[in-house]
Amino acid sequence: MNEKKDHFLSPEALALANKLVLKVPPLPYVKDLQDVPWFISDFDQKLAERHRQKLLLLPNLKECSGIGIFSDYSEGPACTAYTFLVCDMDWVFPFLKTFGEIKERFGLNSPKKKEIAYTDRDYGPLRAALPDLLRQANILNGLLFTLVVDKKLISAFGKNSKANLYQLQKELQVLGSANWKPVVAERMFRILHFIGYLFGLLSGENQKVFWMTDHDSIVANDQQTETVGRFFSNTIRSYARGRTIKHIGFAKSFNAVEPHMDLNAMTEISDLAAGVVQFIYSHLPDLNAPVTNGTRSLLEFMGYQGVGLKKLTYLIKSAGGDAVTTGFIDISLKEFPADASYIPLFF
Repeated sequence: MNEKKDHFLSPEALALANKLVLKVPPLPYVKDLQDVPWFISDFDQKLAERHRQKLLLLPNLKECSGIGIFSDYSEGPACTAYTFLVCDMDWVFPFLKTFGEIKERFGLNSPKKKEIAYTDRDYGPLRAALPDLLRQANILNGLLFTLVVDKKLISAFGKNSKANLYQLQKELQVLGSANWKPVVAERMFRILHFIGYLFGLLSGENQKVFWMTDHDSIVANDQQTETVGRFFSNTIRSYARGRTIKHIGFAKSFNAVEPHMDLNAMTEISDLAAGVVQFIYSHLPDLNAPVTNGTRSLLEFMGYQGVGLKKLTYLIKSAGGDAVTTGFIDISLKEFPADASYIPLFF
């Protein structure tokens, strides 16, 4: 953060902030694993390089009882943004209680509970609530990771062509999963491999894992949902390097009438992040594009690291033909919020 800041945390808060950082991540993680897509190997190598440069912040989830993964996605004219909130499940339900209280205070639960979405960021009560909601999200022990895939990239698996998409479709058919559109098959494999990698990298021994996805084309019907759940279990195990996984759970975000709807707040955070990252990428290189107050709150949230919540954004972009470029999108602020604190982390 900005070293000129004179706001410092208490010694107790500073100790907690340092405890929530994974100081020695097991990087590189996949160099000797079989059947790993090239983009996962590339991501792994780039994370390792960032760690060597002491520029990488990852959450410490090694000792928690379970890891939650909450995903949502944003489609734009220039890219698709896939956001995954990977966090300590022990923190989730206390967080949801406070998050719900903030919603209640700003009238977001009246006359009925309203799901938060990036598209509603300038709806009056939500716009007013966003600073408090996002401040609360920054306390979560976790990683808010966004994968950005440029729309010019047809396939990230092999050749950048529609023929490659149809090959993925055929592979699903061989595995007994028919009726998948080629672009949806590609989408599913992108999502599952990044989820598997992030879990493998961040998890410890004998933990539970739970993934909740927002309603999306990959879970458009019961048959596809069953396939995704089965492939999710297999992918998680393949990246776990033989570690014991206590329980594997999977769900779509709940409907408004379901008792666990409050858990949707976790995918709402992913929705907000995916939306604003998609906005950023769609406006590059013109970083002076006009923004609304709701968008500004989200840009500010993505522009610095939380006490608990770390943020990371990775881009896969076509460079013409089968050539591809990759790298991190670093979101930073010209000025930090007036109430931001500087946190020295010790590696």
